[in-house]
Amino acid sequence: MTENNSNIEIEIPLLPVQKAFLQSEDKFVAICSARAAGKTFVAVLLMILRLLDGQNVVYFVQDLSAWRKGGEKHLKYFLRKLGLEERWRWNGSTYTGYMATQWGEATMFLGTYENPDNVRGATEISLTILDEFMLSKPTMLASITPIMRGRDLRGRDIHPQIRAVSTPNMSSEWQLMIIEHEKNGITLLRAKPKENIYVTEEQRALMAASIFDEKLRRQELEGELILGDNSTSMLSLNDFSDQPKISSSNDLVWAGLDMAHTGDRDRHVFCAIKGDKELVALHDFGVADSTDVATWIKKFNKVYRINSLNMDLAWSEGVYELLKYEIPCTQIPFGGKAEDADTYANIRAEMYFRGARLIKDEGLYLYTYDRNQFVDESLVVELKREMTNIHWLQNTSNKLQIEPKGDVRIRIGKSPDVSDAYCLAAHQVPRKEPLINSKLNPAEDPLLKEALAEIMDDD
Repeated sequence: MTENNSNIEIEIPLLPVQKAFLQSEDKFVAICSARAAGKTFVAVLLMILRLLDGQNVVYFVQDLSAWRKGGEKHLKYFLRKLGLEERWRWNGSTYTGYMATQWGEATMFLGTYENPDNVRGATEISLTILDEFMLSKPTMLASITPIMRGRDLRGRDIHPQIRAVSTPNMSSEWQLMIIEHEKNGITLLRAKPKENIYVTEEQRALMAASIFDEKLRRQELEGELILGDNSTSMLSLNDFSDQPKISSSNDLVWAGLDMAHTGDRDRHVFCAIKGDKELVALHDFGVADSTDVATWIKKFNKVYRINSLNMDLAWSEGVYELLKYEIPCTQIPFGGKAEDADTYANIRAEMYFRGARLIKDEGLYLYTYDRNQFVDESLVVELKREMTNIHWLQNTSNKLQIEPKGDVRIRIGKSPDVSDAYCLAAHQVPRKEPLINSKLNPAEDPLLKEALAEIMDDD
């Protein structure tokens, strides 16, 4: 490809999908392809071309580590190849880059899916690039559209454009949107690794050998968009019962406590279930100290005698020492060995599948019948949101595991403290077969619909 921009000649060989990505004038263009298709490479090139043209750009990545491993590597390559080192200035404290042009300094703002609001200060953005966008939540577009307006450095009215690149991800809320791309106004580009002439057969064979699950193989190596019974959400919204169930005096009370690290953004959350019928406690302590948490649990224990209290081993030592002589307590290492080690990769996965079973198969009612003072109903809404946004996968040993907390934080904007507490409480419930559910179309989300309409309708 040859581009003439700001008196710089660019001579870079490109694959067909990369050329189409650069040349498209459509408002929302996405490359959704298998591994090793040159997605991040062309995304960074597009960013540089737009900066040289006097346009401000927001470039989103999963986190800063992902940027350093991928985007930054390509950026340094292009800067050297094009002799642009002197035109580029990087401010690592605010994660912004500045490209000197004949019209001034165009700005690249680096955003992360874990905290999309970190680009809130960006202004007059012409282009937003989403790198590995399947790791993000589609509704984040609602926070982007307000900054994509005004005029660029050349005085031209901004007509916002979205450019997205990713490998397919069957657990992502984007998956159905991309499958229905025409309906959602998205121009979809596809590519397979074999189309990349710069990837050797040995490299392809190595990629293939590293994937044992057939669905993942089709996704990662062939770029298939997989939905239906391959959806990996723990639960769907339809799985939650709206039929009250009344527990009896003979039903045992199972409790769970998820403690956060001091000074962390996570919270202390307590949950209690009576029998398999109703939720009798769901409480957020915020960042209270161990003494306050233990005092509250003792108060609860006078009303509902706790049969067993499970707590996350990582940060629960203080509460455990205060309660162990009054309440049967067990510290659970989330990464520890599952009871059914042949099925689950660790205890965390086993707990989550048990918690899902209790809601889906047993019809656990998530509001206590008598609406006592121990249930915060706003947390019930959070619990539903978390359980429908947490996904499972099979590892290379064909064992079930739950996606990392960091990925969940990116998707829902916070740590899944409520669902962790709930699943600790549900851990004593006998396990059943894992649950596989269909997904709702995220394009029906009103915030996302509004954001897409604003981008597509802009002239």
